[in-house]
Amino acid sequence: MTDPRNAETMSCEEFQSLLPELISTGEEVDRHPHVDKCELCKALIDDLNRIAQDARNRRGGEDWA
Repeated sequence: MTDPRNAETMSCEEFQSLLPELISTGEEVDRHPHVDKCELCKALIDDLNRIAQDARNRRGGEDWA
């Protein structure tokens, strides 16, 4: 296993296990160094962003508390 603190060498599994924490802290995960190098995780982040946007649209643009 690589060092999970090294974003450029982490595996997809390591990155994806960190996603809940990254998202909850407000980090822009689409700019994460792993996503820059990984098409699979970039596609996952794109899908999650689309789902979040669809949810906001359905609620009239309101932020969820």
